[in-house]
Amino acid sequence: MYKKYDQSIKELIIKTGNINAFPELNIPRTTALYWIQKSKKTIKSEESLNRKYQKEILNLKSENNIKYIEICFLKEILKVTKKRLTKSIETTEILNIIKSYKGHLSISKLCTLSNIQESQYYRLINPKNNILLSQTRPNQLTANEQFNLIKLAKDPSLNHLSIKQLQLYAFRKNILHCHYDTWRKYIKHYYPRQKPHIKQKKNNKTKELPVKENHTWHIDITYFKGINGKPLYLQVIIDSYSRAVISWNITQKRSKEVTLQTLTKAFLKNKNGLKPKFLIMDAGKENVNFKVKEKLIQNNTTRIIATKKQNGRNAKIEAFFNVLKSRYINKYKHYSVSNLENEISHALYLYNNSPSSHFYGATPLEVMAKNINFIYLKEELSNKQKYARIQRIKIYNKEVIHS
Repeated sequence: MYKKYDQSIKELIIKTGNINAFPELNIPRTTALYWIQKSKKTIKSEESLNRKYQKEILNLKSENNIKYIEICFLKEILKVTKKRLTKSIETTEILNIIKSYKGHLSISKLCTLSNIQESQYYRLINPKNNILLSQTRPNQLTANEQFNLIKLAKDPSLNHLSIKQLQLYAFRKNILHCHYDTWRKYIKHYYPRQKPHIKQKKNNKTKELPVKENHTWHIDITYFKGINGKPLYLQVIIDSYSRAVISWNITQKRSKEVTLQTLTKAFLKNKNGLKPKFLIMDAGKENVNFKVKEKLIQNNTTRIIATKKQNGRNAKIEAFFNVLKSRYINKYKHYSVSNLENEISHALYLYNNSPSSHFYGATPLEVMAKNINFIYLKEELSNKQKYARIQRIKIYNKEVIHS
């Protein structure tokens, strides 16, 4: 029959570890050993549970700390983006913030939170200034050609040119002759400078009028921020065929007098004396009035008003404004009238004299004045690329034989 013992006796034997502590009770040896072993197991299980709970508490504390750090990091990034700085300055400030948080969060996590690719981050913090250029394949650009390409891409005076325009600029200046895809590959690898291409929704555009030089003009208006908080308006007339800017005007108000001034400048500036057959405009109050209509009738020009249903009719000048504000002028800056006039004058000079991708490197002014045969340019571009490819193969073969 199983005999029960007092709990105090059990605790004393477990505490002392002496199985012969109470000889008068004749406690079996196996029973005393069982009490001691069982107590050890319970102590171990309690200790393991305590450790487990402590680990979970520490994990929760670390997770809360990480979440708090992430929130602080995002707040600093948000402050930078609200300043509306230029892309390069904004990127520099974000990189400095990432550097300050690098010891608390992983680089991949910081890049994800700041919407920067990890590979782009390492390219930005480790610019490849000392690039080892070499020709490893027959069709690859030579070391000298690679150097010229990167030099043009880094030239601050050519920042307003797209990659396609850079290719055509190098072709016109006889510096480098290679395909557009080659330009994109090297610039993306060594000196990333372009924003990712965003696919726009297709609009139901109306059919364009058959155009040639001075056949159709576009007139439209956009605004910039003034110092006093009021907008400054820029009105521009461009030629639909060559995309050349013919005349422009900066004012503080939109009025019919401004449109008349811009039109008068355009008609007087045209050296050939040719007046456009059509002038496309929107239905703004500065355009739709009797005086503007009378001015156009005097110059035998038909007014075409682009309605909301005809989104594509005035798209060329709207695209010009997008290019002007994204490549030539800081649209977030506040300008005075005189400062804006200087900036616009310089920007339009660069625009009119930059190689156009629509005409194989001919500038808008050259196309407007018929000073160049851009069909010949197309053939010359193809021939020079072929000749340059042959020269690269010869150089590569010479180096292989020499080595």
